[in-house]
Amino acid sequence: MWVIDCLLDYNGAVTAIATVFIATFTATIWYVNRRQLKHAREVERAYLSGGGPNRYQDGARHFVLTHENTGKTPAIFKDYSVFLCDRSSLPAEPEYLDPRHTLIPYVARIPPDHKPREITSRAVPNVPNPIAYGRFRYTDIWGERHSFSFILPLNEADNHTIVGNVSLAYTASD
Repeated sequence: MWVIDCLLDYNGAVTAIATVFIATFTATIWYVNRRQLKHAREVERAYLSGGGPNRYQDGARHFVLTHENTGKTPAIFKDYSVFLCDRSSLPAEPEYLDPRHTLIPYVARIPPDHKPREITSRAVPNVPNPIAYGRFRYTDIWGERHSFSFILPLNEADNHTIVGNVSLAYTASD
């Protein structure tokens, strides 16, 4: 009986302690849920990648620029840039970083199905070590903006040492 009398005598203090406990518990739940949502957006979002193979058409070799979504949700492809040149004339930084450069619009909804899709093709220049490089820009289902950059040797598709000592901007993605 003395416990009940004690609680009645100190009910204001007991209520204050309980309120602090409930507020702390609620804040913890809010913090954990916020982190889980952020993590889910990162894991569940679209991830575009691409590059492309060589193809012969009209007797000439072409680089075929492709893209694919390896993520779990659709992407909205916005625009791209693609450049072909000899390895010896590769700029120190990609041309698409120049603020005066205009990317080529290409708006498309890309489902998360891992199927490469062709965007365009370009004639491969007749040079000793042709290189293709470029960047895609896209948004995910939450409206977040992302980009994917690539650089590829065209004579030896599996030998990336040819483009190994270039600026990280050539492969930066977010």
